[in-house]
Parts: sequence; structure tokens; C-alpha cells
Amino acid sequence: MALTKEQILTANDLKTVVVDMSKEWGGDVIIRELSLKDRIYLEDLAEKDPNANFTISMLLMTCVDENGNKLFTPEDLDALCDKNIEAVMKLFKEIKILCKLDRTQDDIAKN
Repeated sequence: MALTKEQILTANDLKTVVVDMSKEWGGDVIIRELSLKDRIYLEDLAEKDPNANFTISMLLMTCVDENGNKLFTPEDLDALCDKNIEAVMKLFKEIKILCKLDRTQDDIAKN
């Protein structure tokens, strides 16, 4: 049976992962896959501003609360830049895995 437009548009199809950041920040952080809208935004950002902070922008796009609402807004960019680099990079590593941004060209060609 074919899906309806409504079924497709209301499907909760973005995976989330809970990352243990208790050593770094005292608790867990929930990250969510990029939506197409977020991916397009990041690509446009990189095109318009090659000096944009891709790592922090990924945190802005993917960190969510228990209800799936984004934790951060663009106004939080500077504050996130002041965080410990090892903690941010640990979270970024998990984001790259979840969003499949760590795949090589060979991995992509296989799929």
C-alpha cells in the first residue's frame, strides 16, 4: 500500500542519539539528524561565508531537547565558541556519525 502525502509529511523520520557528556558538562546531550532544510542551510552558509564555523553551526542545527526542539539559536554561537574544544569536538564527532558526514567517497559509492 502506498503512503499518503499526510503519512509522509507527519512521519518522525529523524533519528536521535543521546550522547553522554557527563564528564564534560554534567549530563547527556540529545542530537538529531539533519533535516533537508538544515542541510541546505549549512551548504548555503558554507557557500556564502567560507569562514563560517561549521562545527558550531552543526551543534546549532542538531542539539535538541526531549521534545525535539533545537536547544540553541544563532545568538548562542559566541557562547558555544567559548566552550572547551575537546567537549565540543567529542559532540561534533557523534554528530558527524549520526548525520553520515564521516563517510569517505568509497563509502558513498558503495551505497
